[in-house]
Amino acid sequence: MLTTSSIQQVTKREILIIAAIAFVAVTIFSTSSFLYPFNSWVDANCMFTVGKSVFCGKVPYRDLMDHKGLLLHLVYGIGSLISFRSFFGVYVLELIAGFVFLLYSYKALLLFTDRKILYYVPLLALGVYSTWSFEQGASAEEFCLPFLSMGLYIGLKSEKIGSLTGKDAFLLGFLASCVFWIKYTIVGLFMGLPLYYLFFYVRNKDYAGLLRSAAFFLMGLIPLSFGVVCYFAFNHALADMWTVYFYDNIFHYGTTSEYHGSLPRVVHNELVGVKLILYNPVLVCMFIGSLIALILQKNKRLLCCCAVCFLSAYVPLFVGNPIRYYVLPLVIFAPFSLLMVRSWCSKSKLLQAGNNKRFLYPAFLSIALVLGVFIKFDTTRGLLSNGMDSPTFKIRDIIMEGRETPPVMIEYGIMDIGVYTVCGSIPECKNFCHLNLNLQ
Repeated sequence: MLTTSSIQQVTKREILIIAAIAFVAVTIFSTSSFLYPFNSWVDANCMFTVGKSVFCGKVPYRDLMDHKGLLLHLVYGIGSLISFRSFFGVYVLELIAGFVFLLYSYKALLLFTDRKILYYVPLLALGVYSTWSFEQGASAEEFCLPFLSMGLYIGLKSEKIGSLTGKDAFLLGFLASCVFWIKYTIVGLFMGLPLYYLFFYVRNKDYAGLLRSAAFFLMGLIPLSFGVVCYFAFNHALADMWTVYFYDNIFHYGTTSEYHGSLPRVVHNELVGVKLILYNPVLVCMFIGSLIALILQKNKRLLCCCAVCFLSAYVPLFVGNPIRYYVLPLVIFAPFSLLMVRSWCSKSKLLQAGNNKRFLYPAFLSIALVLGVFIKFDTTRGLLSNGMDSPTFKIRDIIMEGRETPPVMIEYGIMDIGVYTVCGSIPECKNFCHLNLNLQ
């Protein structure tokens, strides 16, 4: 049986390699990067507008209408401190998020194989960041990936070790609170893991262990949640938080059908979720590869743990209003496909042929990169363009002509197309743009 000390630690060299992989993947596939003129995705611009406004004294839900969580607004606000009129600061935070996601994906793989699997991590990065569900970058789902990958790693490590330590239970609780205050429909993984442990604690009649783990998990939930509640209470906005982030999200987000919330509608949405996954062929192959790799481990408890985690992560994502980027949190289950890729490469006579290894692997990665750019061509076609012909920049030039500071403005009847961003403007109207909420 493994012990905590026997889990392989990541070296400085491996950290640098993973950081380089994250840099290449995020820089090429996120339109927040310096290779693109602008991230034109309306969701990202809306979150950026609210985020930078938080650091200028505005309170989400009370002063500005948006239905994402406070932690996501703080992430965007930090990005605005780096760059107020562009997404460069958000891009820096995407690099950090990508690095942590790939790092913990690699650590999870080390539970099953040796360090040579690091050479295949670029394929994971290309597969994930070139996926259709990645959108243009900087989504709430993307910023949840570090917390989700850490949570899955802790779950698998605990399963391999044979017990859940108090420290890990506390960390799971804290990670759950982070995801919850970004977007709570993504928190399903952190409901599945406790249910899995609950079953085995009860089955083994280890009630003392159950109470200990539950106590540490709950203690992990408290610090961030307490801070969020205090923030809104101090700003007299608790009622606004409850109304917008919870009530409106549950009962008014994407409510285009009279059957919204009914069981037939929920079942329909879950099936649409499967359809959205199938729109990502590379991701589908990675999921299938991961499933085969986990089955070949011949560990029923491990397979059960992964199955519970996947189902608990999947179901809440599509209950309300299925959208293509909702698939992205599920990529935390894709890394194990690398076990199959490595197995295939180790059996390949071509890759085993003497000096071929020196050039075949770089060639293999180059081909994968080109394919990734081609698959994501709806986004990557904007690489190295100046973007000055886009409506957002033309509108900015008209508004800012002869001005040093932007006037008060509102984007009426549309979602945020980025005018607030490129003009460096802070909205004065609560309903500063159109949102996907069925409200007046």
